[in-house]
Amino acid sequence: NFNKQETLTYLMVSVIMLIISIYGISTTCADMFLTVLLKNKKMKYQNDNLFVARTFASKARTMSFTFGTLSMLILISLLALNYSSINKASYDISVNLNAPYDVQLFDDKQVFDEYIRVIEEEYTIDNTIEYDIYKEPNHQVQNFFQSEYYDFDPVLKLSDYNRLLELRK
Repeated sequence: NFNKQETLTYLMVSVIMLIISIYGISTTCADMFLTVLLKNKKMKYQNDNLFVARTFASKARTMSFTFGTLSMLILISLLALNYSSINKASYDISVNLNAPYDVQLFDDKQVFDEYIRVIEEEYTIDNTIEYDIYKEPNHQVQNFFQSEYYDFDPVLKLSDYNRLLELRK
């Protein structure tokens, strides 16, 4: 069981180690490539390869900090892209679970004509379903889940529920 200070410490240590490793890899990759290139004498002394290799070596050693910074920026942008796609997916799932239909009207046995007129002016509605919610006063569902929102259990007829599922596809 971690407390908040330990979690923050581990997070900071891991981020620092990640930064050090990215800068270390960006510094050593160019040196490893040059070592392999310069050990091959046949390749090293052909044409202008020695000049190109030494020029590349000096540029790679002076630009290693820039390579590391670019690597960090690319990593941060990929992490942000991953985080945003995960958030988008979770919000889409949440919206589909909480509001599966485009328009939902709840009222106690009042006429919806005014609401329906406004909705028909603004949106194109393919299907509508009107159903009743019944009150079951024994609290069987709420007692099962150990939470009470109302003084009754809201109950929906099975046929109305099936019609709602059919509308949702």
